[in-house]
Amino acid sequence: MNHKNNFDALRLFAAFNVLLQHAAYLQVPWPRPLPVLVAYTSGVPIFFIISGFLITGTFFRHDGDVLAYLRNRCLRIYPALWLNLAIVVALLVAFGALPIGSLLSPEFLRYWTVILATGSDSLANWLLAPYPFAWNEALPFLPTAALWTIVLEVGFYLLVPLIFLPPIMRRRWASLAVVLAVTLYSHHLANVATTEEVANPLFYFWFFGIGSIASLLWPRIDRLFRGKFILWALLYAEMIALVGDQNGIVYAHLTLQSTTLTILLACCVISAAFTWTNLSKLLAGNDISYGIYLHHVPVVMVLHAYGWQGFPAAAVLIVTTTIAAIMTWLAIEQPAMRFKTHSARKPSTSADGKCPDQLESLARAVR
Repeated sequence: MNHKNNFDALRLFAAFNVLLQHAAYLQVPWPRPLPVLVAYTSGVPIFFIISGFLITGTFFRHDGDVLAYLRNRCLRIYPALWLNLAIVVALLVAFGALPIGSLLSPEFLRYWTVILATGSDSLANWLLAPYPFAWNEALPFLPTAALWTIVLEVGFYLLVPLIFLPPIMRRRWASLAVVLAVTLYSHHLANVATTEEVANPLFYFWFFGIGSIASLLWPRIDRLFRGKFILWALLYAEMIALVGDQNGIVYAHLTLQSTTLTILLACCVISAAFTWTNLSKLLAGNDISYGIYLHHVPVVMVLHAYGWQGFPAAAVLIVTTTIAAIMTWLAIEQPAMRFKTHSARKPSTSADGKCPDQLESLARAVR
């Protein structure tokens, strides 16, 4: 089986998509086609869809070994996250939002411990009293705007072992039925949710679930996607022309339109992963997407603090963030991944005669 794919490149695309969205804070006058393209290739849904596809694979690849699975997920998420949060603390002190003497105060340590564990200041504000940062014109809010998805991703990681319990894992149809049920329930919750106080993984699991379902069905649907990205992209573009507008997919209140567009976006992503797979050689096994995602907001805030705007600010943002991401990959992420546990088990066979590891070995470098 050919295991080459473009998932690293797609994650990089999604990370730069999020960067371009947050670059709006620098008042960059992008030409009109770009905001529309960014709106309909939103990075966060793409990240979640890819994560569902690959994380399902890696869990089956470890034959449901929960400890090895969680160890690997922690090694992938936390080292770079903690570096980013150290940079954020440095910015808070440098721009006067946090007195240096408060770093060891019990209130700050409790507050920051929650953020270190989840990446979510919203969750910290919900669990504890909001910390009284001294916001100012240079630093008007906590530069962690992109980290709200981290707690969701961690939530997805914790849900996977609960969904794929050992008796369910042994039968592919049972695994598919359970993840489909959770995906539909998540979609329902997302449609009726009335609070955004704390990001709930169940409200967003349906993105992850679409990828997970595709992962479980991959041996049967491979031929519908491999090498067919142009066809799926044309279908997606035609649907956008028919029912879309310049605002992109709206997730505030889910409709048949937004759900259909999201499913088609997922089809484009999965097909792109297995079309022109030689493109993966350009990255030479490097994955700087997580660093791009983590570090761009602090850079945006520094540029804002010094009054930089427009295209010059955008150029500095892209170059600086890319350099920071490369350094993080080489110094933090790649060394941490050497401690990941690799499954030594032989591929198991499910009760319906399918080999769960047939797809799972694709998940070589899951995020």
